[in-house]
Amino acid sequence: MALVRHKQLVARQAAVRPTSRCSVVMSSRVLHGEHGHGHTTGKAWYEKNVDLWGHELHSQAEYDAVIAGLPADKMLVVDYYAPWCAVCKSAYPAMCRIVDDKELKKHYVFAKASLEHDEVKDWVKAEGIRGIPHLSLYDSTGVKLLGMGASFKKMEPIKFNLRAVVQHKDAVKQRQQPLDLDPNSFVLIPGVPVGAST
Repeated sequence: MALVRHKQLVARQAAVRPTSRCSVVMSSRVLHGEHGHGHTTGKAWYEKNVDLWGHELHSQAEYDAVIAGLPADKMLVVDYYAPWCAVCKSAYPAMCRIVDDKELKKHYVFAKASLEHDEVKDWVKAEGIRGIPHLSLYDSTGVKLLGMGASFKKMEPIKFNLRAVVQHKDAVKQRQQPLDLDPNSFVLIPGVPVGAST
């Protein structure tokens, strides 16, 4: 009886054993990471496409420096995230496509800010941000114009809102306080009929 069980166990192990050294190495990397940390090797999701983003903000001082260096005709968009946030990770590729939009780059400077930094955590609390990912839009003087969730399902409203703010820049600047959003997360600009933006 023990011999039969031993043969079954050996047969099962042979069935799941990789057939080549390459697959052993790949299996090991996928299961254990190159250094045994339980993840695959390579860059972390938030380290990819960093060349698209103008800045990675770690403190209020860095934010102030970016605002001070902004041309008067540009605005700052900050994406607040955390490396451990699964929603941030799933939204990141779509957010990178928005950041890479040539038309939007003419009007915006894009930055990321990780909650892994204590100063960023304090800054987020002070702004009243309750969840991440979160996107905030600031004018060239540092006045917050817009704040909204930035999950994957909000990418279309984000793109629409950024274009609408550019299209109605004068009306937005006169307001000098954050814009309101409708229930579907589309921006409401004072004096502009709903749906009048592109």
